[in-house]
Amino acid sequence: MKRKKIVILCIVFIGLLGVFFFYNMFPSKSNGVTKETENLIFSQNEKDLKAIHICNKLNELIFEQVEGNDGLEWKVKNAEASIDEVKLFETIQSLTNIEAINIIKEDTGNLAEYGLASTEIKAILVSRDGGKQTLLLGNPLPTGKGYYFMVEGSKTIYSVEKKTAQPFTITLNDLVLNNKQGNLNGAQFHEITYQNGADSIVMKQVTDSSSKYFSHYYLAEPYDTRPQVNESSEAFETIISVLANVLPMETVTLSASNLSDYGLDKPAVYVEVETLDGELRAISIGKQKENGIYYAQFDKEPAVYLVNLGEYSSIFAIDAFALANTTPVYTFINNVSAITINAESASYQMEYQKSEEDKTNTEMTNVNIEFLLNGQATNEEEMRGVYLDLLELNADSELADNKQSLAEKAAITMEIQFVNEEIITVQYVPYNRDFYAIVIDNQYDFVIAKDKLEKILHQLEVITHSNNS
Repeated sequence: MKRKKIVILCIVFIGLLGVFFFYNMFPSKSNGVTKETENLIFSQNEKDLKAIHICNKLNELIFEQVEGNDGLEWKVKNAEASIDEVKLFETIQSLTNIEAINIIKEDTGNLAEYGLASTEIKAILVSRDGGKQTLLLGNPLPTGKGYYFMVEGSKTIYSVEKKTAQPFTITLNDLVLNNKQGNLNGAQFHEITYQNGADSIVMKQVTDSSSKYFSHYYLAEPYDTRPQVNESSEAFETIISVLANVLPMETVTLSASNLSDYGLDKPAVYVEVETLDGELRAISIGKQKENGIYYAQFDKEPAVYLVNLGEYSSIFAIDAFALANTTPVYTFINNVSAITINAESASYQMEYQKSEEDKTNTEMTNVNIEFLLNGQATNEEEMRGVYLDLLELNADSELADNKQSLAEKAAITMEIQFVNEEIITVQYVPYNRDFYAIVIDNQYDFVIAKDKLEKILHQLEVITHSNNS
């Protein structure tokens, strides 16, 4: 009987021992401790900080938190060049939230062994009440995959990843804007991509010096006719403004394990530009957290931020048609030598004759032009008026995937000859009772109301009659 009790007690003891080891090796999820929290060895609310001093072998930097127009903002002290605010924000976030790979030693002992005795590389966080905390970065790990790290005054040495160590070695040059953020304009990119769900718009830089181009870009997708981009359109300005002005408000996570939690696995909107020097600038916009506040990622980096898109809500409703310039001519009149319009009832040739000196004038002002209509000198104001109307002769709708075959011949043909002798031909082919299809090089993407063309023809008829009377 006693033996039986002893056996039972042994079984119970072994069971309790197993439970003890299980709970020590695998912490319960119910205790609220996650892997991320366990790895977070240093955290400081940046709003409580007055300044951060970074000291390394290359330079000393001071980041100061000052009162700005929209509350507290970080500045780099004595920085004369424009600072990349995204990089600065990410640096501050990294320094105030330090994650470790492992604990190396809990009794510091010989700090020189880990490169932590000289404190050549450090970050000093100065709070508003005058308190200071110093973070020390030591030697690279033997594996080459990180560095030794400790908080001055503690007795624990940690290993941290390279990305955690990067802010400690940052230089002023690393933070300089270098055309990546802010001050973006319409002439800085090889390519601009806008994606909204399955719809994609691609704008590419005009690389030839053709006189027919006024814009820096043409629409490579989704149109076959590749119209110029209207850079003064609200749609284009919104795209550039979002890239230039939308900055992180708050860090959600430095590396999301599941992007679908934020709607970033399939972003609602993705905008990307490639600059002339090959740099990538991008923003992915995910779910809305609250009114006007969205989850976002920058430059294809893993960190997730909150951004305020209240001012730029139209970024979700960009369409290619709003970006396209669909007029037959879209350039300065100085670049055009003649426009010929052939209709079923009449033909009109408008000539813009310049002196030999003015033909080589690269300025857009002080150019003397003689205006001819069908060989006759014509009133300048009237002819400039017709040209301005041609500049506004935009399509009324895109056809997208609803194109139908064009059975009829062109009712109106417009031929534009440029000063460099390049010629483009635009045909207006009947599409239905009310619209012409705008055909260029046997391709068409748009239709225009017939009465718009009739108005131009009527103007030219009136001017011709006036010349002959």
